[in-house]
Amino acid sequence: MNSINPEENTLVSGLIEGESAATEQLIRIHQNWMQALAKRMLNDDALAEDCVQESFISATQKAASFQGHSSLKAWLKRIVINNCLMKLRHQKRRNEINVDDLMPLFDHNDYRLEPHWHAIKTPEAVLQDHQNSEQILEHINQLPDDYRVVLLLRDIEELSTKEAAKALECSEGTVKVRLHRARSALKKMLEPILSEGQETPSPLMRSIKGKMLRYGPGMITCAEFEQFIDDYLDNNLSRKQIIVFERHLKLCRECRDYLTAYQHSITLGKAVFAANSDDLPVLGEVPVDLLEAILDAKEQEKND
Repeated sequence: MNSINPEENTLVSGLIEGESAATEQLIRIHQNWMQALAKRMLNDDALAEDCVQESFISATQKAASFQGHSSLKAWLKRIVINNCLMKLRHQKRRNEINVDDLMPLFDHNDYRLEPHWHAIKTPEAVLQDHQNSEQILEHINQLPDDYRVVLLLRDIEELSTKEAAKALECSEGTVKVRLHRARSALKKMLEPILSEGQETPSPLMRSIKGKMLRYGPGMITCAEFEQFIDDYLDNNLSRKQIIVFERHLKLCRECRDYLTAYQHSITLGKAVFAANSDDLPVLGEVPVDLLEAILDAKEQEKND
């Protein structure tokens, strides 16, 4: 092992040897955040408990494969996420919203059909009302799993696009598309609690501005702007692309309002999970049944 953390090296060595004390220590340090992660992914307490137990069993059985290239926690997180994804693939589909109904709309000039917002509440203002937090969680859980899971992996668990694609066994392009659609759908669902009033802009002004953005030199349409949003937020645009993007932003109120609400929705999604974040205290007492199940599985592996 190449880990720079000697305590983790000692712990993993104990796991490899099947030591009860090492297994107990692993559970005490990591069970709380693993349980929170599994609950976020599966949205089911019983399934989350099963997933955590299976993840501990996998970790003890695969301890010899831990090379120390990342922290033990990061290694365990990948195991939990993979086990959650396997359960989701075999789970009966929930009643889910159709995200197509929540995507942004554009007119014949590819100009955004977005109302003018009188004001947009800050995330801090929204979260002052506890009911809003519950509503945000409910909206996230209404997303189809393909989109909800990508949102969780990228925005909550902070996996990179490459890491999320590997976990989901899909292309990076697929992750980007699903993430943008999930964020767009969430923004639409959160409009009632973000908005302090809206008004519909004049069709004539919308037509004039749409043509200006469509045919003006050095301009991009709102639909083209939409395609750059996530790369802009992730600082993945070239300098030239940034200039064009921000020029559009200055000229188009609809896109300014949209982007602000979009960013606030991302912030709110992260904030509502903060109470169940990874930064949780270690367990005082290790559940005996969990410890016994893990040790029994380890013993069974030896006998096999």
